Amino acid sequence: MKKRRRSRAFLYSFAGTLLVLILLFVAIYESPPAEVTTQSVPANLPQYSATWGPFVPAIALQMGFENFTMIRDANQSILLGGDILLNMTAPPAVVENSDVMYHLDVSVAVPNSTYDVFFLKPASYARISLQFNVPGQSQDGGAASLYQITDAYGGTEEISWVGLFPNQDAIAFSAGQVAGGQTLDIAFDTMNSTIPQMISFTTIPQMLYSVGGTTGHFALGIQNFPGLVSTRLLTLISVDPLQAYTQSSFVVQFTSPSIATAQVPTMKADYLASHDFTVYGSDVKAIVLTKSSGLQAAVEQVG
Repeated sequence: MKKRRRSRAFLYSFAGTLLVLILLFVAIYESPPAEVTTQSVPANLPQYSATWGPFVPAIALQMGFENFTMIRDANQSILLGGDILLNMTAPPAVVENSDVMYHLDVSVAVPNSTYDVFFLKPASYARISLQFNVPGQSQDGGAASLYQITDAYGGTEEISWVGLFPNQDAIAFSAGQVAGGQTLDIAFDTMNSTIPQMISFTTIPQMLYSVGGTTGHFALGIQNFPGLVSTRLLTLISVDPLQAYTQSSFVVQFTSPSIATAQVPTMKADYLASHDFTVYGSDVKAIVLTKSSGLQAAVEQVG
């Protein structure tokens, strides 16, 4: 599945990627053996809220949330201000990296599609929303509007759809005349709770607890399908600053605490670069440290 976010948000560098691979190689073969610890989980976990929470349905295959503000503060070369993320020709409006505070991308199975949500600086949202000078299709009791637009990203024009969310200074986008509208219907239904939100899953708070909650991350992602560890249910990935390093945490959820403990050897084999494993009830967290220069590659793992 083509990820629109990856083609728009980040500049790829072969040299940078090669450097990260070298650092991971050194980490695997020069670091001490992996340690395993166990942490107790509180009986009453916090009920977390998040900027992305109302936009991610429980049926999502995966989501990735990136804090552009934190990433810029850490490394301005990763997100160049003039890079275009959304290039509309009808109505004429452009969203650049410099307009965006946070970015969310969500993948759904039906239709097989994705949508992006750009959380904009207030002045940027005001400037762009002025281009939509005719009423759109009212959504969520008038709190949001749906518009058909023409998108020219990549030089080819395509009929697509955007949603405006003035209360969040956010613009949602999905490509395609048919699939785009169907996909954004899911986003609107999630916002008004017609479709349950992923953050309301009973198992999500425990995973969020293991990475310190929903805030303070460069990026946070959830994969709602079997992946690297075939016996798992969900995987949460967080990318965080840690002094001169970038810390990537991979929290893998299993069906029970006993299965989680039994799967630690599998986790060690699958996350070779990790040398710190922690069991939180039915979840196992693996931590991978890279130099801060590997921030871009670490963020690209999310979503």
